[in-house]
Amino acid sequence: HRCRAERRLERGEPQAIVKLTADELARIAELTIGHYNGRAEAFWQGTRDHDVSQNIAALLRHVEASAPFTILDLGCGPGRDLIVFAGLGHAVVGVEGAANLAAMARANSAATESCSILAGRSRTGSPSAAISSPSGRESVTSTDSLGEASMRSSADRVVASAGPASI
Repeated sequence: HRCRAERRLERGEPQAIVKLTADELARIAELTIGHYNGRAEAFWQGTRDHDVSQNIAALLRHVEASAPFTILDLGCGPGRDLIVFAGLGHAVVGVEGAANLAAMARANSAATESCSILAGRSRTGSPSAAISSPSGRESVTSTDSLGEASMRSSADRVVASAGPASI
């Protein structure tokens, strides 16, 4: 089944494009992060027991490399999927902008040596500061606000440390 937007594109109908300013995007990011920070515990309790094994198996089945992988989990939340991936023998880097969820991800994955967490946000809403791992094997930190390119660069350094089989 195609979504409504796809059907409209196929028929050649015009699409609405909304251009947001940097301030508008920052406000949206602030509201979203605030929402997740205020509901972090409820989110964890509501999702911690979800069986994600089919989703993870479907993802890993399409990786064209040999395991184990280094996996970058954007929006890792409280770390449920990080733990599953690590339990399968993969190295995992979780990225989370909501400080309360990032703290939970660190706590929930503390016993897992193959997990690292990148947490925080810059003034623009992009993740920034502190990649850390419980084992101390990887560490990239910054006290500066990071833009998208710097964020990618920091994550790339951690992912690259595992070699070419990264997803």
